[in-house]
Amino acid sequence: MEDSYQLFVEMNTRDEVSWTALLTGYAQFGKANETIDLFERLLAIGLKPDGVTFIRVLSACSRAGLVEKGLQYFESMIKEHGIIPIHDHYTCIIDLLC
Repeated sequence: MEDSYQLFVEMNTRDEVSWTALLTGYAQFGKANETIDLFERLLAIGLKPDGVTFIRVLSACSRAGLVEKGLQYFESMIKEHGIIPIHDHYTCIIDLLC
């Protein structure tokens, strides 16, 4: 992951796709805090997350037991970002609540 992050940092232009790719890596390796930190940075610079980005973040919250944070992100996905949940989002929320 360190090499991936370094390459990401060295990129001239980072868009939602590159941010989501890095988020995915961190989420898959169980690094929830890093995933959430990157997501918050993505939001802070004004990029719009998409449905895939939220699946990765919700999954990271689930793996780390961050129930409240996951539910907050799910609500913001719908209300603030206008993303209609699909099956994968609901699966993450079910897993989060188990």
